Amino acid sequence: MRVSKIDPRVLVNPGLSTSDLGRSLLCFSAMAVLTYIRENDYIELTKIGAFNRRFVNWAVDTFLWPGCTRDELLKYNKVLNEKDVQPVHFLHDLLVDARLIRHAGSRAVLTKKGAQHLQNSGRLQVTLFDAFLTIFDFSAHEGFEFNIGDIDYAHCLGVASNRADDWIGVPELTNLCLPVPYLVSQGLTTEEFAMFCIYSRMVRPLLWLGLVETDEPMRYPPVSTIKLRKTKLFDRFLAFDFPDPRSKTRH
Repeated sequence: MRVSKIDPRVLVNPGLSTSDLGRSLLCFSAMAVLTYIRENDYIELTKIGAFNRRFVNWAVDTFLWPGCTRDELLKYNKVLNEKDVQPVHFLHDLLVDARLIRHAGSRAVLTKKGAQHLQNSGRLQVTLFDAFLTIFDFSAHEGFEFNIGDIDYAHCLGVASNRADDWIGVPELTNLCLPVPYLVSQGLTTEEFAMFCIYSRMVRPLLWLGLVETDEPMRYPPVSTIKLRKTKLFDRFLAFDFPDPRSKTRH
C-alpha cells in the first residue's frame, strides 16, 4: 500500500492485477484507450478538441458500458459524438488531467507517463482514483455549480468504508459526509443539492472504479432512491491510517 494523493490518511494498493480489477470499468476503458493510441499512434480530434466520431463508435463497442451500449444510445442520438457518451466524455478529460494523454494539434497522443501505465492495471487504477478525486473538473460535466468548498474525501471514504458493508442510501451517506444544514442551495432544496454533490463527486467515481455497486438498474435513477454498498475490491484497494481510530468509525 502507498499513500494516496488525496490525503495522507488514505492508502491505495497499486499491486492489484488486471483480474483483481475486473469490476473497474474505468480502469479497463482507460487501458483500452491507451492501448489504442499505442497501436494507432493517435486519436483524431474534432475542431472543438473532442474525440472524433470514429473513435467514439469504437469506444462504445469496446467498453460495453452498462447503459451506454450502441442500441441504447441510438435511441436518443442519430449519431454518436463524444458528449453523447458520458463515460467517454469523462474519461477523455480524466486522461488529460492525469497527464496520461495530451493534445498535440488535432490529435490526442500518448504521454511518457501514459506509456508507463500500459500493461500495469494496478498502477493505472491508482492514478485514475487519485486524479478523479483531486484534479478532475467535475463542474465541466455537471448541470449546475456546487459551491461547497473542498470535500473531505478522507472522511467520506472512511464513512463509506465503515457504513457500506451493507446497502446504504445516498441520503443517509450524504448526511454522514456533508454538513447538510450549513450548505447553501442553488435552485434545489439543500438536501437535494447535497445528494447530487455526493453522487456526482464521490459515488459515481467509486462506482466506475469498481469500489462500490448500486441497486438501481435505471440509466438515470432519482438520486434519492439509490443505494450502494462496497464491493470486495474496496477493501483490497483502500486502507486508512487515521491517528485517532475513532475518526473513521465515529459514524
